Amino acid sequence: MNITITKNSEFNEAVQAMSNELRDNPGDSFAIEFKKLDKKMTITQQGAIHLYCENVASALNDAGLTVQMTMKHFRIPWSQMLVKELMYKSVLEMATSKKSTTEQTTIEPSDIYDVMNIHLSEKGIHVPFPSRGNL
Repeated sequence: MNITITKNSEFNEAVQAMSNELRDNPGDSFAIEFKKLDKKMTITQQGAIHLYCENVASALNDAGLTVQMTMKHFRIPWSQMLVKELMYKSVLEMATSKKSTTEQTTIEPSDIYDVMNIHLSEKGIHVPFPSRGNL
């Protein structure tokens, strides 16, 4: 059993669930771990990621770089979705084992940006990550 408590009102439900487990499994032993979880990424950070991916797509297209699909003669321009799916999420999964941007902590978008920025700078492209002032 894994219980996450995000507000005081959920505490009693968690205690009840643990009590039920003890009642339903007499003689079994249980370990309880209580730890503070990292904060989830904010909606503002999510918007910044989308804007960043859109800006990267524009920069890649402006530089004449295309996505090569299954057949080498097919070249399509970058889009926000392609940058997010092929670049951002690839780095996210390699760095954190997370498959969705919604699973990120508040720290991870900066870490993913740093990796992408190094990769893009090797191609002569620099796209700053959006700040609150330009969202």
